[in-house]
Amino acid sequence: MIGENADKLNALGGGSAELKALYEISPLMGIKKLLGGNTKVEYAKGYSCDIFRGDTEDKWQERSLDLDFVRVGSSEEADTKMKDLREQLRNEALELAKEYENIIFVGGYDHVPGHDSEGDDKPDIKLPYEQDILIKELLKIRPDMAIVLTGGSDVDMREWIDDAHALIWGWYGGMEGGTAIAEALFGDINPSGRLPETFYHDLSECGAHAIGEYGKVGRVEYKDGIYVGYRYTDRFNVNPQFPFGHGLSYTTFELCGGKLDKEVDAYVCTVKNTGSREGKVSVLVYMKGEKERILTDSSDASKPAGSHTLKGMSGQDEPVKVLSGFEKVSLKPGETKEVAICITDGIIEGREYFAAI
Repeated sequence: MIGENADKLNALGGGSAELKALYEISPLMGIKKLLGGNTKVEYAKGYSCDIFRGDTEDKWQERSLDLDFVRVGSSEEADTKMKDLREQLRNEALELAKEYENIIFVGGYDHVPGHDSEGDDKPDIKLPYEQDILIKELLKIRPDMAIVLTGGSDVDMREWIDDAHALIWGWYGGMEGGTAIAEALFGDINPSGRLPETFYHDLSECGAHAIGEYGKVGRVEYKDGIYVGYRYTDRFNVNPQFPFGHGLSYTTFELCGGKLDKEVDAYVCTVKNTGSREGKVSVLVYMKGEKERILTDSSDASKPAGSHTLKGMSGQDEPVKVLSGFEKVSLKPGETKEVAICITDGIIEGREYFAAI
């Protein structure tokens, strides 16, 4: 296992997200626990986070209220020291990786200010601490390396995602997060998570940046209106890194038929597990938009992300589709179930609805 987040505990950071956990299982501990004492698990840190000058990491929240706080990296000397340290850790990890057939990298964000924390914003969605360099080099050694990323928000994966065979987005799993990651990696459980947000390649693909003024210093005006997340990517034909609702499983599912039941305000369809393992799938029901009366500086919806501006909006503007309900269904191999998904705001007459998985 390689990566600082493999052996890092995150429950005690993040400001409002801080948990007073009785204990926390790291990914490294979770895998050791799952495999048992007869299996040796080698670990290399691989990279190192920035350390705050004069502070321990658990005091960052108090210091973040002080606008004059300084982190390592604010001086040329500190930058050089951190760069040298990361190169040393990276080389150690790469040499270790050559000795093993199975490699798991665990990286991502943490609760250091400037990442997933209160008090300041990330300047971009790049992986910190030169992790992109490390991941690319590791994939050259072990192309089938499993990658686990911890974090509460999207990261830019363009430098290596096309070469990766397996990726788990671990979020911040809390007390038993490491156990869950281990069970998913080794197949003890069948993952069934779906993204509750859109993951972009770059900030320019996000409506708040492409249409709005997010990221400006001082006063920020939100101009994206209803065009957030999948509503923006649908409207302007943006192909994100991973769309809202994306998620893979160790089995496969098939969606059949579908009709509205107006008596109970529900969409009824049939789902079948067509694979060899028991699993869960989320069925999403959308309402198709009736019309688009959005006023833009161009009628060309194929313009590249980051070049759209809205001149005005009316109360009748509608996205291409709107999520109206969802249901998670558990199915054994070969099993078929009829599912009724409640339309949260009630069925709107004359509108078309459809389901997706």
